[in-house]
Amino acid sequence: TSTEQHPSHTYTVEGIYTVTLNASNTNGEDTEIKTNYISAAGPGVLTALTVIYTASDQAIYQQDLVLHRSNGTSYEETVGGVNVWHLYVGTDCQENYGDIRFSDDTWTELAYYLWPGYNSTSANFTVRLENADQAGALQVRYGNSTAATTSNASATYDLWCDFNSADEVSAVFNTSGTPATTYTDSIATLTCDAAEYYESKQTFSRPARLEFRMADTTYGADQYPGHAGFGTYTSSKTPVVARTSLAGQKYGILACNGGTAQYGPQVSRDLTLQEYQLDWVNASSATLWKNGGSVGSVSSQIPAGPLPVVIGRTYYLYSANQMQFDWILVRAYSAAPPTATAFTESFLPPVASFTA
Repeated sequence: TSTEQHPSHTYTVEGIYTVTLNASNTNGEDTEIKTNYISAAGPGVLTALTVIYTASDQAIYQQDLVLHRSNGTSYEETVGGVNVWHLYVGTDCQENYGDIRFSDDTWTELAYYLWPGYNSTSANFTVRLENADQAGALQVRYGNSTAATTSNASATYDLWCDFNSADEVSAVFNTSGTPATTYTDSIATLTCDAAEYYESKQTFSRPARLEFRMADTTYGADQYPGHAGFGTYTSSKTPVVARTSLAGQKYGILACNGGTAQYGPQVSRDLTLQEYQLDWVNASSATLWKNGGSVGSVSSQIPAGPLPVVIGRTYYLYSANQMQFDWILVRAYSAAPPTATAFTESFLPPVASFTA
């Protein structure tokens, strides 16, 4: 309490604070509340951008961001069913983004991944939001000229593999049969005979999202490359939802839950690396996307899981099926992802104070 006309308070612990001011005198009492009004940061941090967001339907959610090293107005866009936050941070952060850090509204640091291919103008990040089923605030901190990146894809996603080596792949996947695999410039080329494939050691249940960058590199008369999805489709019609190769040099989405397999629209093959997204939503919805555009959907025979991630040639016919993979990941699927409601930027001294 204070009798001063303009009382003040100094915050000595990092965090984002809601300020409540109660004022009273002989004439009555009044209260004012300012939500997420004060940001207090530690040493070595010059600037922070705060994103206020709504609650999601998932406790853990991997949020995609584009950081722009220029001045502008931050905004949200939707690409391939995913909300992407575009954040403008000016030129106060390093050109290699080594000083970028993310934290929640208690200043707990969050895992993130800095995607390759960035430049001095912009960079793509994914941040693992904890407690995303509650409304919150994401702090983007930068300005420490001596910091080095702490990017970690394995800590950010539920599954991650970027096919740098056989050791990395064996840490994530088991094998069925003996698929022949070579590694060049972080690209794995898989040559699989019938029933030869990689199967993840982890299993997943819907809702979940699988993303991968792959190419079908052969497509002969008796070759069906390019199975990638949840589960293994065999002659026994085991549970599966996947992008799978089909006759006539085509591919599409497949779902089976022990009954008659369901197929989405068939589209022409891809012989160059493309980015795919498989949304395994519920018992009546699964969708395959390519480069942000919908390839097709199925609405029945969709299993519940748990199922492993499988890549290769799972069926019992045909040999010498070849495909390439650059990376593959599993992340949360949300029918109601976090939505950004406000963006604020501020200079952050080692402590922050509030004066009424």
